[in-house]
Amino acid sequence: MSKAVDFYFYVQSEEQEERIYQQYLHTDMTVSFVEFKKALGYKPLRQSKQEKKEAVTQEEEIKRLKRASQFINFNGEGGKE
Repeated sequence: MSKAVDFYFYVQSEEQEERIYQQYLHTDMTVSFVEFKKALGYKPLRQSKQEKKEAVTQEEEIKRLKRASQFINFNGEGGKE
């Protein structure tokens, strides 16, 4: 499953990059493509190998779980209106 998701993000990243490049070609190109992407706030969908290797600290994991738990109802009453 992980490979399928990684491939999906790869395809989406390539399409996103192509759309940005086409947009760049239709500007006056006073800056480089890299600077143009930075100005747009471009962030790739896929993580780099370096980002994947970085381990999450236990403190950061707890912080993320607390934040996520705001959106999940653990008492079994979910879906009732």
